[in-house]
Amino acid sequence: MTSAQSAEMTPSLAVGDARAVAPFSGGLSIRQRAAVGAAVACVFAAVLQARLTSFALADLQGAFGVGPDEAAWLNTVFAVAEVMAIPPAVWLAGVLSLRRTFVPAAVAFAAVSLLAVRVRDFEMLLVLRALQGLSGGALIPMAMPTFRRKLPNMNRLYAFALYGIVASVPISLAPLIEAWIVENGSFRLVFVPPAVIAGVAALVGVWGFPRQPVNWSELRHPDPLGLALPSIGLGAVLLGIEQANRLDWFASRWVIGMVTAGLLVLVAFIRHELAHPTPAFRLDVFTNRNFTVAIVTMALFRISLMMVAWAIPDFLVRIQSLRPIDFASVFLSMAVPQLVLPFVAVHLVRRFDPRLTIAAALALQCAACLRGLALDANWALDELWPIFVLHGVGQGLFFLPILSLLSLNLDVPHRSSAVVVVNFVRLVGGSAGVSVVGTLLTQSVHFHHNVLNEHLASGAGPAAERLVAKTQQLAARTSGDAAPLALHLVRGVVRRESLVLAYSDVFLMVGAGLLGCVLLQTLLRPVSLEELMTGTQGRAEPPRDRF
Repeated sequence: MTSAQSAEMTPSLAVGDARAVAPFSGGLSIRQRAAVGAAVACVFAAVLQARLTSFALADLQGAFGVGPDEAAWLNTVFAVAEVMAIPPAVWLAGVLSLRRTFVPAAVAFAAVSLLAVRVRDFEMLLVLRALQGLSGGALIPMAMPTFRRKLPNMNRLYAFALYGIVASVPISLAPLIEAWIVENGSFRLVFVPPAVIAGVAALVGVWGFPRQPVNWSELRHPDPLGLALPSIGLGAVLLGIEQANRLDWFASRWVIGMVTAGLLVLVAFIRHELAHPTPAFRLDVFTNRNFTVAIVTMALFRISLMMVAWAIPDFLVRIQSLRPIDFASVFLSMAVPQLVLPFVAVHLVRRFDPRLTIAAALALQCAACLRGLALDANWALDELWPIFVLHGVGQGLFFLPILSLLSLNLDVPHRSSAVVVVNFVRLVGGSAGVSVVGTLLTQSVHFHHNVLNEHLASGAGPAAERLVAKTQQLAARTSGDAAPLALHLVRGVVRRESLVLAYSDVFLMVGAGLLGCVLLQTLLRPVSLEELMTGTQGRAEPPRDRF
């Protein structure tokens, strides 16, 4: 789609216009609302499917008789396929139209998800998961172009609020949904809710997205390498990251080979795009200072979000011996702020500098992690509520202002590039977060376990004192030698406390990273909502806030 055509489909709206007062006002037709609703519903379905499968991994592992290493590939092939689908999907939406790209992808996602319910062969399930990833990767990038083409500028803020909800709430709801499905049905049904959502969205999209002619002008100067190289390069990097924790990161030649090959392909992509007369993606988007700082912030936020989303359920299962059904309701305390606060953020960014809202959201997340430093093996679920609530509030406030900086403050030619980068960061950041937290937890457990064992062997420190007390306690109750039994029991406590201390280290690392993100916001150029709304329409170059 040419810049002129895109500009015609992007009506401007003054900040003071009366239509900006209420969400989705301004004479929007029912079909426009339907198109927006279908787009955000498919984002919800794709994110929910990824989380549901992660929680059901142990059940899938047992049902197919495979080990944890083999079962982990179910998530890996989905993530890699998803990231590889993004560049072609964004390009196809500009050439064929949103309708011709969105509807087939939604139908394919629904159909493949339903097929996964009945499959009995693990290799076939891997293939279906890859197809799920390809179709889901094509669906998620459709949301932001839909907002741009269907909504006036001010109404896009409410659309961004919806996007923030559907991108974050599944992370909180997945434990509850998965637990309910497993308790009341079969774990195989975890594929059904996303399939139903995507199927309904496809039907709504057929009606909501208008028929548009194919944009043949985009085919006059194609850039196939510009589409293929980032998919291959980031797919290889993501494949290495997904398996890095299992293979001990760079101690594995396989991980080194995949990451190195992916990075070399990305270097070739950059050289190609800089030399191509009509590149598929405008890399000079990174000369926009606010965009670059915002994308780095989003990457660090995404990593920290997935680290916390993985660490807390893992703590409850391994330390408290709880099942997902036991703690699923606690995640609702995080979901409620995620549902409400994005719409509050709309009014905050209209009254205050968006940087302040971003910094406040990150600071709340940091405070939640600092609360996690006091983690104890005897914590009850009620003591986790402050952590969940603070995280939910932070996430609820974060997405709208960051998406505003990443999209609205760009001219038309650079927005498709921004969509690709944002979705790359979402996927790679999520995978990196899970891999990093797994590695950090393993290394931290080993460190604390060795330190506590040294104290136990030296006869000094709390561990040794506990051994003496336990020996005396058992000696008073038994007639035999109590020392071996006491040592066995104390070593069990040492293993448990090593794990608890490791979880505290995870919260410390995430909190430190989020504090760094707060400080990073000082690099953002001051910007008002009025400038975001009206200051960048139709320019041929990025805005003036360059490095």
